[in-house]
Parts: sequence; structure tokens; C-alpha cells
Amino acid sequence: LLLEVNPRPSASAELISKEIPLFQYHINASLGDLPTTPVVQSNIKASLHYFYADDNYTVPTDMNWSEECCDLPQSGSTIKKGQPICTIIAQRGKVKNIKQSLILQMKIL
Repeated sequence: LLLEVNPRPSASAELISKEIPLFQYHINASLGDLPTTPVVQSNIKASLHYFYADDNYTVPTDMNWSEECCDLPQSGSTIKKGQPICTIIAQRGKVKNIKQSLILQMKIL
């Protein structure tokens, strides 16, 4: 019998507001300490996008990544068409501009 334990939270966990100490609430609830007031998340909605290359690129060493980008490739690396560039977690409407900014900075091979 082989059991694999993956400690990484699912991608949807990235969309939970950082202002809410969700993990601490979970620990507290496990110990019988429930919040006395409802936990309310703000109405600002974010979405998670996996950004794939539409061409072959080289990531420049002076790449200016947006703060909404994560899972970043190493500077100087080559990204082939169809491969993921990064993950973008941003409010609706900002994703397109972020993608355009990144593509303008990357060097087409």
C-alpha cells in the first residue's frame, strides 16, 4: 500500500482573502474555539489564470513581474509555445493588461 500526502493547498485556496486567517480559524475550531462573529470576506473578486505562451520566448533577466504573478520562471529561461509562463491571481479586468505587459517584456525567439 502506498499513500501519497500532498501538503500543497489546492489552487482555489489562493483565491481566499489573505486578510482572513483561515488556517488559524481551522486550528482554533479543531480545539473547540469557534469565532464569535461571522467571518465575512470582501466583495472584491479575484480569479486565477494559468498564462500559457503563444510563441517561443526567453525570460529577460530584468523582467518586471506584476505583484499578481506567481509560479515565476527563472530569468534567462526559455519558454516554448504552449508551456505555462506563470500563474496570475488578479481582479477581473486586470488579467488582460497584465498578460500584455508580460508579453511586451519577453523576447520572442
